[in-house]
Amino acid sequence: MIRNAQAYRDRAINALASLIGNDGKERYFAAIGRALVLPCGVVIAGSDQSCVLDPYALKPFALKEGVSVIATWTDTMLSGHNFEIDVALNDDEHVAHHQALRLWVAEGRGAFLIASDEAEPALSIGANGIGRAAALPYRDKVERLLGITAGQALLQQLIFGGSPYATPLSRNIGR
Repeated sequence: MIRNAQAYRDRAINALASLIGNDGKERYFAAIGRALVLPCGVVIAGSDQSCVLDPYALKPFALKEGVSVIATWTDTMLSGHNFEIDVALNDDEHVAHHQALRLWVAEGRGAFLIASDEAEPALSIGANGIGRAAALPYRDKVERLLGITAGQALLQQLIFGGSPYATPLSRNIGR
């Protein structure tokens, strides 16, 4: 876990790490900045308006380090309604870059990262790290939307402590 997680990007890193395991070590990399390195070969990095992460740096970094990379972005308005997650999945020296994934969770089924295009494969997240799921975790569009909603709500709770719109922040008045 990233200690003293003050920034939302640090909380996002810790939230994603909690789905895999909390025994990572914090490190700084020139290509991606501060990140959490997990023993299962996964590096989790985060980005927000104060620390910008280049999505095109993920694939070369994953190849060089021999790891899979999960990167998360929180939107600049800190609305918490749009968590984008990119993954550079390292499968035996072949790295595939999956962009704009959403967290999908359901009780009894686990956590997955799914793309907006239903033809793309789902990626499973668990104690062994991250990898391609054997099958899609949902049966129909309703289950797909419910899982995405649950995943977004989980990230929103872990990162922001709930919805930023639940309390009247000065920058949210008038929306």
